[in-house]
Amino acid sequence: MTSAAPQVLLTHSEAAACFDQQRCEAFACTATAWSHLHRATAPQASGPRWLDCEFEADAASALIAVPSELPCFAGHFPGRPLLPGVLQLVWARALLHCWQPDAAVGTIRQLKFRQPVEPPAVLRVVLHRSAGKIAARVEHPAGTVADWVFVTEPLAPAGTA
Repeated sequence: MTSAAPQVLLTHSEAAACFDQQRCEAFACTATAWSHLHRATAPQASGPRWLDCEFEADAASALIAVPSELPCFAGHFPGRPLLPGVLQLVWARALLHCWQPDAAVGTIRQLKFRQPVEPPAVLRVVLHRSAGKIAARVEHPAGTVADWVFVTEPLAPAGTA
């Protein structure tokens, strides 16, 4: 993949700005998942960093550094911290919105969490578009962490539903 522009460095808060509660609700996140997202992504020195994002016509990717100090690790799970799967989904959805702002996620299909992610970690979120679907995967140097398919639909114009 080639970058459309020079390397883009974003904090997680800046990348999360592409993702709002209305879109999360359309994505069918639960209230609990939404509150966990905000606790996990609150602006702080220990938050995840979006190290780079690459965008092409049919693909996008983002490299995310996940530090051990991320607040979600404190309760997920005591003694063996693991990255919550919902954050992987949310990060991919945020990347999708930054890359394809008119795409709305209708459903998620074929979701598989293949291996746990222990902190610290550097993950690459990869999206590939074809025929109204976005294949998504989260990669770690040890292999694929998760993969799924977002089934997309165009967003309705404001004021229609």
